[in-house]
Amino acid sequence: MWSSYAKQRNRVTKLIRNAIQDQYKEIVENSKGDPKKMWRTINKVLNKDMQSTVLSINEGGKVLTKDSDMLEALNRHFVSVGTNLAKK
Repeated sequence: MWSSYAKQRNRVTKLIRNAIQDQYKEIVENSKGDPKKMWRTINKVLNKDMQSTVLSINEGGKVLTKDSDMLEALNRHFVSVGTNLAKK
């Protein structure tokens, strides 16, 4: 009896997960060309509060907490992405 219950429970859980995944795929597909809508969807999927903020960034083993330091670290990262891709 337990094994029958467990099989049905697992089947239903899998169906629910697949349905949720399909729903989010459809939402993402429908939001192409609308970055604001896309990010809303991504944050919803990740259960992120739209008002949340980054408290720290780890850069090379050093934890940055000051806004200006974090912005500089992000700037260095994104500037280097293009250069690194160009080298490849």
